[in-house]
Amino acid sequence: MMLDDNITIGSGSCDTGLEQTFVYTKGEEAALVGIVGHPKTDVKIFTGVCLGDGFVRRMTGESSQVIIDTLVQAINNRTKERNYFRLLSKLYSGETTEDEFESTINDNEGEFVVKMDKKPSMEELQVAFSASKDIMDVETTDDLCSLFSFSPYEFQKVIPTAKQ
Repeated sequence: MMLDDNITIGSGSCDTGLEQTFVYTKGEEAALVGIVGHPKTDVKIFTGVCLGDGFVRRMTGESSQVIIDTLVQAINNRTKERNYFRLLSKLYSGETTEDEFESTINDNEGEFVVKMDKKPSMEELQVAFSASKDIMDVETTDDLCSLFSFSPYEFQKVIPTAKQ
């Protein structure tokens, strides 16, 4: 069974009652993994070969944590932008003074200022590119970098590597 262009799964059983599943993934971190188990037990045996450590990261949940951390960063950055504009609105409406505005931001920088200092990993870039297709108003490199806190300089350094 082909799940998509990059993942194929095959399964079956043999005379001994063991169930076999084979997973083949294509791409940069291709893998061929065999999973053997008996239907009457919860024991499964994995064996396989993969390029890179992408498959292992998926199996251990490490990839899931990168996805969660990257998306939480984006949500927190949008919240900081919202907080800043709420405070700016109070300034423009006269509810707060310019000194109070500046003091609030300086005293609570983590609530109002989006830092763009992160060197993105390849996996973070994959998550960012994939998620940004469905996130409103991510149209430029600057939009992407500010949403995920990527340093524009580090982002530009990593991009040529990602194309290879």
